[in-house]
Amino acid sequence: MSDNKTLENPAEKTLAVTNGSDSEASDSRCANCGTGLAGPYCHNCGQSAKSMIKVFRELMKELTEDVLGYDSRIKHTIWPLIFKPGQITLDYIRDKRFHYVLPLRLYLITSLVLIVFLQFNTDTSELAKLNNQVEQSEQQKNKNEIDSKTRETKEVKPPEESTNLATDINIEDANIDLAAEEVEDIPFAKELVKKINDNWRDWLKNPEPLVKQIFDVLPYMMFVLLPVFALIMKLFYLFAKRLYIEHLILLLHNHCFIYVVLILQIVFGVVVEFIKPSENVFSSLVTSALDVVGGLLSLWMVIYIFLSLKKVFQQSWTATVIKGGILSTIYMILLLLGFLSTLLISAYQI
Repeated sequence: MSDNKTLENPAEKTLAVTNGSDSEASDSRCANCGTGLAGPYCHNCGQSAKSMIKVFRELMKELTEDVLGYDSRIKHTIWPLIFKPGQITLDYIRDKRFHYVLPLRLYLITSLVLIVFLQFNTDTSELAKLNNQVEQSEQQKNKNEIDSKTRETKEVKPPEESTNLATDINIEDANIDLAAEEVEDIPFAKELVKKINDNWRDWLKNPEPLVKQIFDVLPYMMFVLLPVFALIMKLFYLFAKRLYIEHLILLLHNHCFIYVVLILQIVFGVVVEFIKPSENVFSSLVTSALDVVGGLLSLWMVIYIFLSLKKVFQQSWTATVIKGGILSTIYMILLLLGFLSTLLISAYQI
């Protein structure tokens, strides 16, 4: 009986793999379920044969790869995203997606980076100065109107009986109260209008809380806007034999491209502001070059949208330009409504 070969302890075998190289995983057993391993993952339970106990350098390398997108897939995604309109979407439709970052993951990364850049690049002090100038102008205008009315009342004898007129807008110290009579009978609407008016007056003095709140609400607005616009696009391409999810993926990729362009333009603007005071030949050349590149990126952003529609839906240029123009107009209207909604929600919540 001593000559009979006994089964090895899975835990001991896995310990040997842990202390050895990953190539030994093919000769070991899974520490979780004891199944023999034929690769870096267990085909029975899916657990990795790699040990989580390793040197710090290897651990940091794996973490970096995970953050950047599954073994640096981001580097295979960024080039076609910027310079090949619609290519990534078309590859996804054809199930050629292994080398690309997932659309939603890519959207979250680019939108998060853009929001951070916008927050750091937004100077609320300039907004406060502008509001102060507007407020001073309104105060002077109101003062002139009051003086004019005072002079008129001295010349004209007032009637014996006065009439109280209800008004929808009350201007006092350059603050506008949108106290609408139409909402007097609706408690919730009345409270909403009152709170927005109160917060709006505070915003005129210090816009920073409102701007911060807008940045907090803006991503949610875009998450609502994208599915709605994907449905509208589906209606425009009803006979293109494309699923709704394919329209949504195209929108995600196009928005990722737009966000990358906006990030680059913000970076260019920061660089220009940093080197502009030096006023030498080098700074002038760099400033001019960045201005040209920024302008070309803006032009490419418009052309990119039409090229992506053409590549994915493969319709004639006439149909692409007409549909693209109408869809762009609808999108701008939705974007404006979304921003106004974001502004009102933010003004209510601060």
